[in-house]
Amino acid sequence: MVGEAIDDVVIVSKTTSGHGIFVGGLNLRTFESIQLGPSHVGYAHPKDLNMNIGEVWRLQLGRYSQMDLVPPHTENWNMISKESTDITIEAGDLRDLILANLRPPIVQPNALFEGQVGFYENGKTYVDANDNDLSFSVGFWRFNIPLYLDYDNNKNEDGNYYHSESGDFRVKYTGIAAPELKLPAGTVLRLFLSQSYEFDGKEVFWLVLSGWFL
Repeated sequence: MVGEAIDDVVIVSKTTSGHGIFVGGLNLRTFESIQLGPSHVGYAHPKDLNMNIGEVWRLQLGRYSQMDLVPPHTENWNMISKESTDITIEAGDLRDLILANLRPPIVQPNALFEGQVGFYENGKTYVDANDNDLSFSVGFWRFNIPLYLDYDNNKNEDGNYYHSESGDFRVKYTGIAAPELKLPAGTVLRLFLSQSYEFDGKEVFWLVLSGWFL
């Protein structure tokens, strides 16, 4: 085990991944974003994991390998043990907590991840896995434009997507909550970078939307 800590963490995202889910949290002591892996190596959590957005858990966290610290995916922790605090932060209060402590900036999509994102012709957004100097893979932002559910294309693609009105920005949504038809400008968004994929002759991290706070 490489490093251990016990902290109170509020759950801020649950996203689907194959036959399991991934869980994202905010450390309430440091307000750092964390990605919570299971206690064993290499697998997502089961879909029936009883941890819900807004709940505060006292977690024993650890890392199995120095590989968990390789940028930009520096938020990965394994959840060794968990204990409920019986505290739940309601959606509006959770948004206010994020706004007060993280102050997510209002940006255009091309400013995400320190401006190191690229766009394919269909608007899908990525970071070049071999040409970036990022030290983080999770963040909160607010857009100065609304996003719309890309429902016309979902029938032929692997999940839900949101797009800008111009169509030059698209992002996959993997959260477990039902999608909204529109995310107004100024909505607090939680976005993260996927693991690396080979696409169009390059290795990329896809931009992914895990959820929002209205």
